[in-house]
Amino acid sequence: METGSVANEKLRQLLLEDKTIDGYYAGRAYAVKRKDLEIGLKQYKGVFYDLELSQNQPDFFTKKLLVWFPGLLSYNHGNARENFFPNPFEGITGSIAKNTVVLRIADSNLINGSYYLNTPNFRDYEQNIQELIAKTAEEEGILRENILCAGSSRGGMGALYHGLLGNYALVSMDPVVDRSPWLQSADVQLMFDCIPVSFVDKLNQLLEKTNLSAEKIQVITSPQVPITYPFIIQLKTWKLALKTYRMKLADEQFDYQPYGGKMHGDFVNRNIPLLLMKINEFLYGCDSIENTIDEKTL
Repeated sequence: METGSVANEKLRQLLLEDKTIDGYYAGRAYAVKRKDLEIGLKQYKGVFYDLELSQNQPDFFTKKLLVWFPGLLSYNHGNARENFFPNPFEGITGSIAKNTVVLRIADSNLINGSYYLNTPNFRDYEQNIQELIAKTAEEEGILRENILCAGSSRGGMGALYHGLLGNYALVSMDPVVDRSPWLQSADVQLMFDCIPVSFVDKLNQLLEKTNLSAEKIQVITSPQVPITYPFIIQLKTWKLALKTYRMKLADEQFDYQPYGGKMHGDFVNRNIPLLLMKINEFLYGCDSIENTIDEKTL
């Protein structure tokens, strides 16, 4: 798949025909029409997703919606589900506020997703994601102010972009807002020219127009992560709540890989409790529970 090779160009053409890879056998990769995939997820206008409803929850808790955007763990699995929907955080409901519906949205585009952005083969991808969020909220009777978008890495970009696009509160952990580090030696994510290299301008345009207060736009990052931080601080940071943290590391733990991928992964994985804390700060803030005392007990 060397850039410029016949195989590389063939793959690019397949993507533009709205096909993806689902299966390797005997040295061959199998192209499948994206909308014809069967990956064990629901589908809305080409957007694959999973919906976890709150069951038997006390009605004195406000009903809330958490929209989770999975990140990208590794590249080019033979299984399309692993490319689109890795680490869907299946156990999250045990760690968040009660009466929360969880909508997990797969980055179901190209081969390794498209950071939840439109592409030439899927020109209404962003609109369909927004429609899915709104449809879920309406069907579940959830108000806009009780919706939170969240994710890390690729999913952090999805949460940041679609939170701003739909004016939903968001928590984004170390979002990838520029993919140039992944293009230094080759296009390892196989996204070709289907999406921009940098998303900073698109995000800044949304930040300029947003009605959200800065505290509703939580971005968590670290100056120790060389593949994300220099680009994150190019955002209009005065329009958001930028939370920066440093990890305690021995010298041998610093990342000397060409594009710094290990530090990014370490920061995200080590700080899942921090991400959950920020998610719960919002979700519990939606609840208005007052302690009452029965006069007969006094």
